Amino acid sequence: MGQAGADVAAAMQTQAAPEAVSPPLESSGLQQSSQKKHQTSTVSSVTSYRSRTNLAAVSLMRSYMTIFGGALCGVMGMYGIRGIAFFVALCFAESFMILVRTRFSPRSYFLNPWQAVLVHGAIDREITLSFLLFWTLFYGIVHIF
Repeated sequence: MGQAGADVAAAMQTQAAPEAVSPPLESSGLQQSSQKKHQTSTVSSVTSYRSRTNLAAVSLMRSYMTIFGGALCGVMGMYGIRGIAFFVALCFAESFMILVRTRFSPRSYFLNPWQAVLVHGAIDREITLSFLLFWTLFYGIVHIF
């Protein structure tokens, strides 16, 4: 029992150690990955962890933006091709905001930077359906009822 407890404690210390390699940035919500070359196994797991965390932050931001964008589109009375054009413009604005947030260097925040900035979430089914839901909901509330 004593040996097993020591093994568990040692495993917990080694799992906690990779997070200390690359602390999160204080000034932004995204976490920059570490670029140390001599600890390849630790860096790759930290980079993967940080990249997943950053992709989750991007997905959350895109979700909120599409909900508010869909509501705005509905309140403004857009329908048809204007609403679709508004959604496309919203996706480009979100991508630009991500670039600004990463200080125009997404490579230090994501494993696949351009996929994360331009594609991730923009073509996602849930994001598109959220936009459509709030677009039609607010259009109906404001202009029909």
